[in-house]
Amino acid sequence: MFVSKRILVGLVFLCLPQIVAAQDITLQPIKPRGNKPCLYRLEFSLSQELKPKAWIYLHFPTHYDLSKVKIAGSNDIKGGISFAVDSTGISFERSGLGPTIARNQRVSIIFGPVKNRLAHTAVDSVDVQVFFNGKEAKSNHQAFRIGSR
Repeated sequence: MFVSKRILVGLVFLCLPQIVAAQDITLQPIKPRGNKPCLYRLEFSLSQELKPKAWIYLHFPTHYDLSKVKIAGSNDIKGGISFAVDSTGISFERSGLGPTIARNQRVSIIFGPVKNRLAHTAVDSVDVQVFFNGKEAKSNHQAFRIGSR
């Protein structure tokens, strides 16, 4: 399910009062072509359930151009997600309509286009914040590498 910007696209991991660990996180460019924009796939599982109002924020290095992101979607997140882009990152928020996603269940989100101004062979680190209860949430900063598994 692909939805346009700020409509229903989101998946931001929300944290309850305790910190929730993200497990097995990968972020991969899909069919990278040099210095050209492409889609990216974020895949992860959590040690806790992902509630219908959860959201995720990805903080990218400055050499990533997120200004052209127009689509985001997930076949794993029922009920829809929304997304928003700022100068340093992208947030995905669940709509609140779908069922809770079980702990340790693999979830993927595809979004883009994103342009990496450096070569796609470079390995970068992206910071992930997971939130479970909106304003009451604590953030869980989880760095992971972009590139091959």
